[in-house]
Amino acid sequence: VDPGVNDLDNAYLYDIDDLQDVAAANEQERRRESLAGERIVLEEQERFAGWLVALQAVPTIKHLRARAEYVRTSEIERAIGRLGLDDGQREGVEALTRAIVNKLLHPALARLGAQTDREAGLAVLEEARALFGLDDPTAPGAAVDALLLEAAVADGGASEDASPAEGAGPVGPVAGSRGPGREE
Repeated sequence: VDPGVNDLDNAYLYDIDDLQDVAAANEQERRRESLAGERIVLEEQERFAGWLVALQAVPTIKHLRARAEYVRTSEIERAIGRLGLDDGQREGVEALTRAIVNKLLHPALARLGAQTDREAGLAVLEEARALFGLDDPTAPGAAVDALLLEAAVADGGASEDASPAEGAGPVGPVAGSRGPGREE
């Protein structure tokens, strides 16, 4: 083809060198976009792993709350007979003790729920289970573990520890959870 074709309006002449330049530029752009895509995938993978760790905290949090509530109500029942309280006073004692338990548990439960680093989060969960004796069948409140296990079996094992006395609970999603970054 005559190189003079390039001088005509609306006519363009490309040779092999031009096409190789275009192909090289496109290849570089694809590499840049590929790296950007890989970064996005890695970031989302990290978010997802953090979400899974936070999700693992749910059975431990429920277990700790159940144990604390069991101890609270057991102690109230023991004391009510000796105190001779009427219904209004009993309700006041119930509210008072519930508030005390909630205030004592709140910092620990908030920290457990906020764990998103995979290794550190799992270590914190294990430490919390050990610290509060959640895997100790002789610890105060352990009588509620059988009830938790029954509830888990009735729920298909999705919302509580599969065996409160054996481990830190399931790795998979909890019923009703939506995933990272999703609103309920």
